[in-house]
Amino acid sequence: MATRKTIAALLVSCGATLALAQAGTGFTLTDGGAVFRQSDSPTSGTGGGVSSTDFRLSGGATGTDQLFQNWWWYRVAGESRQTAFYNATGTQIPAANRAVTSWVFPQFTADLEYHLQATSPTNASMVEVLTVRNTTAAPLTLNLFNYTDFDLNGSFFGDSATLISPDLMRVTGDYPSPTVSADFQGYGANVGYKVGPFTASRLGLADPSVTNANNTGLPLTNDDFSGFWEWQLVLTPGASGTLVERLGDVPEPTTLLLFLVLLRPPRR
Repeated sequence: MATRKTIAALLVSCGATLALAQAGTGFTLTDGGAVFRQSDSPTSGTGGGVSSTDFRLSGGATGTDQLFQNWWWYRVAGESRQTAFYNATGTQIPAANRAVTSWVFPQFTADLEYHLQATSPTNASMVEVLTVRNTTAAPLTLNLFNYTDFDLNGSFFGDSATLISPDLMRVTGDYPSPTVSADFQGYGANVGYKVGPFTASRLGLADPSVTNANNTGLPLTNDDFSGFWEWQLVLTPGASGTLVERLGDVPEPTTLLLFLVLLRPPRR
């Protein structure tokens, strides 16, 4: 079956140029039969983010990959465009199912912790906790975006999505069978969401202009799902803010609470 990843590989073999990546900052996590692989951090903030992301809910390395891409963008107040997180300072892997990637930007630092959990023999959750800290001597207004492009059942055809609650959407893919569902949740995303079919501009995040969530695109029916959540933080000098995003299965509330305790980012 042709997927966007196999098409990208064909483009490279034909001499097409893709965004450069920072070797050594990508990783692969495992838990039970679940596998999550993140590509190396890009070296440019003006492109489309990481080259690809894999999320196999079950089946190990040979399981079906349900994800094309998951990445973060930011925009500092007054800037004229969004910037993809780029030039990571490094990635630590404290456990087989956990990783922490860090960045230093001119106005803030960022630590992004990933935690993978197989929630059943056939499903899994990926929780991402992003902590940013204002390193300037003035208040900092920062908009942050988490973008996800599911390819459920390993295909970019036949996705549908609905809004379950203000910060939770559920995506379902039924091509080819069987039907697979996955959640995309941006806890407390105080600006909102934007959903639409895949575009090279990542729904405008990679455009050289300001893009914001406008709570449009849902429900989506029988298309190629992509979407993002957006938060806005206002940080006083030296202050930190933490965001939480989740992909995949729906954990029990007690399990999610445990995730949030385990994922408390390291202090600087």
